[in-house]
Amino acid sequence: MKRKRLVRAGRKDDYEWLKERLPKVFELGKRLSTVYPDVIVNAHPWTLLKLLLHSVYVPLYTSIIKPSITKQRFYPMVYIDLFSGCGLNKISTPSSGDVLMPGSPILASFFARSKFDYFVCVEKNAKRANALKARLKEVPDGYASEPRIILGDCNEVIDEICFMLDVILDKKRRSHYLAFIDPYGFELSWFTLEKLLKRRGDLWILMQAEQIPRMKGTPKGREKLKEFFGDYRFMNFNKPTEFVVYYCHKISRVGSINVRREFVIPCPIKLGIRTRKGRVTRRYYLIFATRKTKQGSRWIKAVEKWRERIKNLTPKLVERAIGVIQGRERDLIDFLEPLRPEGQRLLEEFQ
Repeated sequence: MKRKRLVRAGRKDDYEWLKERLPKVFELGKRLSTVYPDVIVNAHPWTLLKLLLHSVYVPLYTSIIKPSITKQRFYPMVYIDLFSGCGLNKISTPSSGDVLMPGSPILASFFARSKFDYFVCVEKNAKRANALKARLKEVPDGYASEPRIILGDCNEVIDEICFMLDVILDKKRRSHYLAFIDPYGFELSWFTLEKLLKRRGDLWILMQAEQIPRMKGTPKGREKLKEFFGDYRFMNFNKPTEFVVYYCHKISRVGSINVRREFVIPCPIKLGIRTRKGRVTRRYYLIFATRKTKQGSRWIKAVEKWRERIKNLTPKLVERAIGVIQGRERDLIDFLEPLRPEGQRLLEEFQ
């Protein structure tokens, strides 16, 4: 029998990489739970992975853009979150109990190595917006001016955000933004995204491509998808990967030559869905879009490495990591510790 080995990215396997990064964010989530304790969003274990990708990119982005600002290349550096939520998620697993995971705006402020000059969040729900505002005050090191929380639909307020980027903040048109766009379904209009894409910035965009074939079968679903894609050409495709490729292609074609994004990278994230027939693994995609720099964007290799790590992590591994961090489970390697390095070899064979 061919031996199946642990998938590795660099010196550390992906599961160990995950376990190392979760305790810090869980501790932050626990600290924030005392602020608006009755306003928390329920989420799934795989929510951790998209937020983890966001959290590892924020320090890289702020390190790259901020030195450019000191050289007067870009100013200001702006954070934009179009579906901000309340700033705190409750992750529930059958075997490991509940953990609290900070939302994307909180992680952006917490992990920023240099302060964002402006911090803009959009949220439709008033309670969640108030909770987010209060929680951001608990992590003030990531922004230079008070965060602006816009109450409303991002598709209706996008012109206000673009006006701010073009006129209020950037009279010389040199601002740069990092946008995290995490809709609950297909609420994001293509025309909203297009307006952001015409301005300088990096983006993370969530796409739930595996829902599209089912939605294509109803008139209401087709109209929703037409708003998401901006046209009806999605009707020519059937597979989730085909929808992703088409959407990425559209993203790469928007904007002038100075802002157009040559790197559009879909990051698949595995979902463990429980059905009557058992557990089914599905995927959604967190799409990363950035422009190629004159130096060739060598840092893009870091994003590709993170993508491979996240791609290799299964829902079971995520739940196991939560259980180990919570002290509810023990890793198999813990039992084999006295046998190292033989224990590691046995573990790899078992996996």
